[in-house]
Amino acid sequence: MTFRGYTKRSLLAAIRAGDEREDLSGCQKRIDDLLCYSPENRYLNLLKKQPALFQKIAQKHIASYLGVTEQSLSRIRSRIV
Repeated sequence: MTFRGYTKRSLLAAIRAGDEREDLSGCQKRIDDLLCYSPENRYLNLLKKQPALFQKIAQKHIASYLGVTEQSLSRIRSRIV
């Protein structure tokens, strides 16, 4: 079976390679964010992109994702509000 010149096996390999590139791209973006942005800016970016997460996920997990302690996250939140 072929699809636009791809066999089933080569098509699956191409899809996996694309997924891996997306994963690597996402990892690189995450590293860049951690290195280039302040914790407060990372918090604001996350709040802007995923506001619902703050209602669903424990603050300790959000703090960990942002690369800060729970106490630092609390201070960031108090400065912003």
